[in-house]
Amino acid sequence: MIKAEDLTQIGKILKPHGIKGELNVLLDKGFDPDACEYLICQTEGLFVPFYIERDKSKAETRSFMKFEGIDSVEEAEKFYSCNLYIDSKELSETDDDKLPLDFFIGYKVYDGDVLLGEITEIDYRTANILCVVNYKGKDTEIPFTEDFIVDINRKKRAVYMNLPQGLLEINN
Repeated sequence: MIKAEDLTQIGKILKPHGIKGELNVLLDKGFDPDACEYLICQTEGLFVPFYIERDKSKAETRSFMKFEGIDSVEEAEKFYSCNLYIDSKELSETDDDKLPLDFFIGYKVYDGDVLLGEITEIDYRTANILCVVNYKGKDTEIPFTEDFIVDINRKKRAVYMNLPQGLLEINN
């Protein structure tokens, strides 16, 4: 039996799309639906896996999905406003670049060997995605880009960065 504590929310079903059971889906920014073969919905109080039959990305966070076994508008309407989840164990096996960026909230950020703080938020408001870290008692925004990320260690829940000199002083 699938338990809530074993799941990570990655999106929400907005409404049915078309007449063949497709669903209009809103996904967390940074989540790649190709990273998994099924998604989990809570239906009638139970968490049930649904295999992805077809996925047509509409935008970075929007997609039209067709799940196996959902073949009509009537069946699709039952999933209106349902949250979508993925098994957290499956996320641990997913490549870092295919994870939703919110997955890294709670990770410690290091600049070289220096602990800067813990990621408290991911800020998507600008073209440059930022991670918010409590650095020296103040929320500090750091570009969350592969240009600065040296390594991610999931076991230690740590992101190692090589930040340009002076970046932290500008933000503080």
